[in-house]
Amino acid sequence: MGHYTLIEKSTGQKMGCACGKLPDKVLEKLDARMEESNAEDCEECESDRN
Repeated sequence: MGHYTLIEKSTGQKMGCACGKLPDKVLEKLDARMEESNAEDCEECESDRN
């Protein structure tokens, strides 16, 4: 399982992150795509660790 950033397709803005891919059906409903990313560079994950 990897770390992924969730990005809104229409605006290109970051919506959040996930540790693993979301199902295509969920991505369609959110109008989003996922890009592989590094959890150590993620601000949201960093705040969860503190």
